Amino acid sequence: MTCALAVTVCHFVHHQSLDFAQAQHRQYERLTKQMEPDMEAYEKQKQEMGESFYPGVNTLMHGVKPPESSINRMVENLEKQ
Repeated sequence: MTCALAVTVCHFVHHQSLDFAQAQHRQYERLTKQMEPDMEAYEKQKQEMGESFYPGVNTLMHGVKPPESSINRMVENLEKQ
C-alpha cells in the first residue's frame, strides 16, 4: 500500500467514524426531546420515599421496579428505532 493510499484510507475511516458519531448524537438528541417525564409520579415517589429518595454510597434498594406502562413505552420506542 502506498503512503498516499494509506493516508486516504485512514482519512476515509476517520471520516466514517465521525459521521457515525454525529448520527448517533443526532438520534440521541431526537429521542431525548421526545421523552416526557411524569412529574406528578416523580413528586409522589419523592414524597413517599423521603430521604431514601436520594441514595448514598452504602444504600441498597430492593424491590424497586418501574411501572409496567413505563416499560411498555420503552419497548415501543425501541421497536421504532
